[in-house]
Amino acid sequence: MLAHALVEAILWDLLSYTTPASLGQAIRYQHDLAEAIQIMYARTSDWTEDDVLSIVDELTSVAESDWLAENLASLLLFCGNTITVKYMGSRAINGRMHELGNLVASFSVVITKFGYSTSWLIDVMQQVLEIMDNAKDRLSFLSHISSTFKEVLTEVADSGDDSQRDSEFMLVLDAQVEFSKEILSLAFKHMLPS
Repeated sequence: MLAHALVEAILWDLLSYTTPASLGQAIRYQHDLAEAIQIMYARTSDWTEDDVLSIVDELTSVAESDWLAENLASLLLFCGNTITVKYMGSRAINGRMHELGNLVASFSVVITKFGYSTSWLIDVMQQVLEIMDNAKDRLSFLSHISSTFKEVLTEVADSGDDSQRDSEFMLVLDAQVEFSKEILSLAFKHMLPS
């Protein structure tokens, strides 16, 4: 369960080791922050794109430990498509493929947990892939996604008590299945009934 609230404030350090149990909790603790980020992004006369991305970095790196990737994914989901693509594109340009793979796997988990469509994530990925200059970087990005799913499933299988571990394992597995179905549908769309 995410966080205790003190007068509806986020206890920032909790986002480094726990995630929202539901969409309602995520909205309660992250939606207003996402709206503030969107407003800063829209006010181009006051904030540059780089300023906003730097603020997201600063907000999610607290007290010597970063937010869990699932919390960052949730925040970016609430920030919307444009900010998410810019954030991920910045990572891609800087060669941070492992971080991108982790973020995509985390998006998959968040989307599955919240009951959203995976097609949004696929659209974001396509935009990020277009930002990348060469095929080697694109392949590295895609490879890191698969590797991250494997790492996360292995970590979950080796941790926690039985009921919590089983629940988390099934969530990540369901996320991977939904992600794979969307990718396969896209890859073989020309062979499937419309």
